[in-house]
Amino acid sequence: MHRLVTLVSLVLLVTSVALGADYVQVQLPIEKLPEEHDYQKQLRAFMATLGEKDFQVEPQTISVVPTDDPEQLYRLWLLQQRPPHPGAATLPAASFTLSAIEGQKGLRIPCAPSECQAVAWLANWDYAGNPYRGSKPLKLRAFMLAAIDVMMLDYLYEHDPRGANRADYLGGNLIWTGYTYQAVQDVLPPEARAGFEAGLKKLVLTINRWGPKGSMTDMDLFAPVGLRYIAQASNDAELKRIAEDYSRRLFTDEHYFNAAGYFVDNGCFDTSYNGISLYFGTWAAVMSDWKFAQDALDRAYRLRAHLSFPSPDGSFSGPSEMASRCSGDPPSDQWDFEPRTHACGMVTDEALHLGPLPKEANLKNAPAAVVGGLNAALVAKPSPPVPGPWRESHWSMGVNFAYEFYRPGDYAKRVKLVQENSPLAKPLYLRDEKFVRQFGKAFVIARLEGFAAAVHTGPVGKIHNDWQRPYGFGGGELCAFWTPATGPVMLGRRRGVQGGVFDSFSEWRTWPVHAVSGATPAGDVVSSTRIEKPTVEIQCGSSSADVRVAGIIPKYVAAKKGCLPTDLAYERRFVIDAAGVKVRTSVKSKGEEKLTELYETIPIFLGDRARQKDTTIHLQLGSDWTEATATPSPNVKLVKLKRFDGEVLITFARPVTLRVSPGIWTDGFQTEARCQTLLVNLLEPGADTVQDVSLEYSISAVPR
Repeated sequence: MHRLVTLVSLVLLVTSVALGADYVQVQLPIEKLPEEHDYQKQLRAFMATLGEKDFQVEPQTISVVPTDDPEQLYRLWLLQQRPPHPGAATLPAASFTLSAIEGQKGLRIPCAPSECQAVAWLANWDYAGNPYRGSKPLKLRAFMLAAIDVMMLDYLYEHDPRGANRADYLGGNLIWTGYTYQAVQDVLPPEARAGFEAGLKKLVLTINRWGPKGSMTDMDLFAPVGLRYIAQASNDAELKRIAEDYSRRLFTDEHYFNAAGYFVDNGCFDTSYNGISLYFGTWAAVMSDWKFAQDALDRAYRLRAHLSFPSPDGSFSGPSEMASRCSGDPPSDQWDFEPRTHACGMVTDEALHLGPLPKEANLKNAPAAVVGGLNAALVAKPSPPVPGPWRESHWSMGVNFAYEFYRPGDYAKRVKLVQENSPLAKPLYLRDEKFVRQFGKAFVIARLEGFAAAVHTGPVGKIHNDWQRPYGFGGGELCAFWTPATGPVMLGRRRGVQGGVFDSFSEWRTWPVHAVSGATPAGDVVSSTRIEKPTVEIQCGSSSADVRVAGIIPKYVAAKKGCLPTDLAYERRFVIDAAGVKVRTSVKSKGEEKLTELYETIPIFLGDRARQKDTTIHLQLGSDWTEATATPSPNVKLVKLKRFDGEVLITFARPVTLRVSPGIWTDGFQTEARCQTLLVNLLEPGADTVQDVSLEYSISAVPR
C-alpha cells in the first residue's frame, strides 16, 4: 500500500445524529497531495508550475451600470437577496501555492474547498461593470481549491473513509467541483484539464456505483445538481448518461419520491426536511431540461400548497404529525431561502404565489445594492489567514440559482398575474376555488363551501432503534380542518426525534394526533399511529370523498424496544361532503388484550404565534356550555372550538365521556405550535377489554 497510508489519521466529528450520522467531517492530515493515479499526477504537476504571481488578484472596483430594463433590474434584485461571498478572492496569493499547501506537516489549505464556487462565480459574472470577469488569478484560486477536493476525496474513499463514503455526502462536493470545472477550464492547459475531468469522472463513477443512500433524500438530492454541472462541462457521453439516469431515479423512483408529491425520508413525508429536498430539487429542475425533475417539483409544490393553511392574521400553518425526524410543517419547512422561493415559480405555476414581487424602489436600487455589497466584501481586509487541514464536508448552497438560471420573461409574467388578480398569484386557500383532490395513496384534501379538510393515509417509518422514538405518526388520520374565519383549528403535529425536545411514548396522551391510543396494565402503549402502512380505500368525486383505512393496532413494549402485534383490529372511515367531515372509528377484538385506557384522540390546534390567542374548547353539558378540562365529562354531544372570530363544532352521534389532555402540548423545536388533545373514552365503565366498539362524529364549520 502507498506510503501515505501510514500518515493517515482520521478525525470524525459527528453531530445531529439520524440513522447514525447526519454530518461527518473527515480530516486527512497527510504530507502532500496524493499521486497514486495518473490524473492526480497531472493535476499536481500543473499546480507545481503556479507561483504566487499566478494567484495575485489586484483589488478593483465593480461599477454600477445604469439600466431601466425591468427584467435586468429584477434579476439583479434576485441576486441581491442572496449574493455569493467570494471571500477567497481577498486571501493572500501565496497561500494558494503548492509550496504553502504542502509546506507544513499535513496539508494546509487557505479556506474551505467549497469556497471555490463563489470565486469562480465572480470570475465569470456576466455583468458589464465587473472588472474581475475573466480573471485568470481568480480562476486559478478556484481551481486549486476544487482540484484538491477531488484528489483528496478519491484518496479518502480508497483508504479509510470511516463513514464518509456515502452518495448523500459526495453529491455536495460534486456541486462545487463541477461548477468550478465548468467555470475555469478555459484557463487550464490540456493536461490539467484532462486530469481534472478524469478526477471528476472517477467521482461520478463512484457515486453511481454506490447509488443513492435512500434514508435522507434531501441530501441525496445534492447529486443531481452536481451531476448536471459536470455533464454540462464535459463532452463525455457516459458522464451525461449517468447524470440523467442517476437523477431520474431520485425524482421518479417511489423509494425516493412519493407520487403524492413528497420526497421520502426514512419511509415518511418529513414535512420539514422536505424543504431541503425542494431547495436542491428546484435547483436541479431550473438548471436543466429534465422533464422528470420538473414534473416531480410540480407535484411537490402542489401538495405543499394544499397543506399550507392561512389564519386570519396572515400566518400559515399545516400538519406535521406524519414527519419522520422534525416538527416543522410545510409552510415553515427548512431552507426556504430566497433562491428556492423565487426559482420554484420558474419551474411550476403551483409555486408562483410563493415569490413576492419587490417594491419599485427596491427594484431600482438593486444594482447599487449588489455592487455595493460585493465591493465592500472585496476591499475588506480580512484577519490574517489561518490555513487549515483539508476536511471532507459536503453541504453546498454557494450559488443563487434563481439569478443564475433566470428564465427570461419571468418578471413580466409575475407582474401580469398580479395586475390581473390571477389566482396563481395567491396562496391556494385564499382563492375562490372548490375542490376534492386525491394525492396518491397518501392524502385526500378537500376545499368546499366554508371549510377545508385533509386526511393523511400515507405510510410512516419505523422506530429509531437507539432512541426509541417513532419516525412519524400514521394509521390514517384527519390531519387538518380549516375555515376562513378560524384558520386551521385542528392539526396533527409532532416534535420529531431530533433536537432538545422530542416525542416519547410516555407522553402518548398529549400527542396531538388523530388516533386510537391507550395503555395496558403493564404500561405498554397501544396506538393506531404505529400502523406503518394501513390498508387504504379511496373514492373521490367532484364534491365528496369516502376514505377508509384499516390495520392491526400494535403495542409498544419498552422492554422489547419495539412494537408487538395485538388482536385490536382498527378501521376508520372519513366522509367529506358539503356538511363537513364525518368520522366513524371502530375497534374489534377477541378481548385478548387487557387495557386500562383506550381513547379516540382528536388534535386541537391552539396556535403557533406568540401573539395569537389560543383556541378555546367548550363542551355542551345539558343546555350549558362549559370549558373543557382534564377531568372526564360524561354525556357530551357537542364540542365547540373557537379561534379568532370563527367556530367549529364536533357533534357526536351519541353522548360520550371525554376530557382534554393534561397540560398544553408545545413544539419547542422548530415552531411555536401549541396543541391540546381531546381524549374520547372508548372503554365501557369497569371494562378492561374491547370486543366491538365504535364512535361516530362530525366536524363542521359554524356559519357566520
